Amino acid sequence: MDTQFHSLEGPFIHFTINNELFQQHYDQLVKTAKSDLFHTMIDGKDCLSTKALFKIFSKKLAFPDYFGKNWDAFNECINDLEWLDYSQYVVFFKNFEQTLTKNNDELAIFLNIIEEAIQEWAEGVDRLQKPFHLVIQANEDLVGKLSNHLKATVTVF
Repeated sequence: MDTQFHSLEGPFIHFTINNELFQQHYDQLVKTAKSDLFHTMIDGKDCLSTKALFKIFSKKLAFPDYFGKNWDAFNECINDLEWLDYSQYVVFFKNFEQTLTKNNDELAIFLNIIEEAIQEWAEGVDRLQKPFHLVIQANEDLVGKLSNHLKATVTVF
C-alpha cells in the first residue's frame, strides 16, 4: 500500500477496521519512507474535543505559533505546511471513531476541510502538486458512515 502514497492519482483517503493491518502499514512506512515523505500518527483518543484536535494537529504537523486555534486557521495551516518542506504527506489516524465525540457536530467540518485540502494538494492549487494521504482506522460502523459522507473516492483495506 505504501507505494500509493507517492502518486498524485487518488484515492487519497484510506480506511481500515483492522488495527493490526493499520499498524503494519504504519510500521512499514516508517521503515521504508524516503526523506521527502512526512508521516505522523494521530490518535482519536487525543482528539475528543475541537480544542484537543487543534492542539494535536498543531503539535504533530508543527503548525506555526500564529495558528489561531479555530476552523479558519486550521484550514489555512493544513493547506500550507510550507514549514514542513516535504514532497508528500501521510497522516495515520487511529481510533477515529473517538474523534470529536465531545463536539460531534464539528466532525463534518473537520472532514470537509481535510477532504478539500487533500484535493487541493493533489491538484496543486496555489502550490506545487503533492500527494497528501489520510489513513484512517475506525470501527466498521464509522467506516461506512465516513465513506458515504466523503465526496472523494476512498480505499478500504
